[in-house]
Amino acid sequence: MAQKIHHLQSVLSTLKGDSLATDERLKALEEEVRLLWTASRKYNFDLHVLESKAQDTEDRLQTVASQAQKMADVVTEQWIQIQRLEQALHITQMRTMRVQRQLTRCIFLKFINNLSDDPLLKTLGPNFRSYFSRALHQFKRVFAEFKRSHHELQHFIKEKLEKNEFTAALANEELVFFMASALITFPVMSAWMLLSSKLTS
Repeated sequence: MAQKIHHLQSVLSTLKGDSLATDERLKALEEEVRLLWTASRKYNFDLHVLESKAQDTEDRLQTVASQAQKMADVVTEQWIQIQRLEQALHITQMRTMRVQRQLTRCIFLKFINNLSDDPLLKTLGPNFRSYFSRALHQFKRVFAEFKRSHHELQHFIKEKLEKNEFTAALANEELVFFMASALITFPVMSAWMLLSSKLTS
């Protein structure tokens, strides 16, 4: 019996030792669970911060993409405008060259420009050259005024033709030039014919 008691006491002390070990293990596990919960909360917070940053970055990326699209549209529009300006410049250069060619072809203008350098004029004496140069200067002034009036009249006629829906299709350069020339020339010719008929009769 004493052996039994001794055996039971040893079993009891073993159980107490196991219970202490179990309590310590339980405390260690509880501490580990607490640490895991703390780490989990920290990871969740970090995850939330990262998601927030990712959302901000995505919003900024969309804003930048929108701005880039707007800039691309502006660049495209400016490129189209540059192309149009280049075309307009090319057309203007072609018209300028055409006008210059027409001016160099005009025999009357060549004659007037070369008249002052005529060797025959130089042989007639300085007084005649002086009168002639004044007359030529006066003629050039009259001709310049005639050209200015002719251009103004062309502009006026074209404007009036374009305002009317029936005559708008006729408002091309050739017709406008002819009409302006006729409006300037016919009164002068009529006056000339009237004066010449009065003088001859």
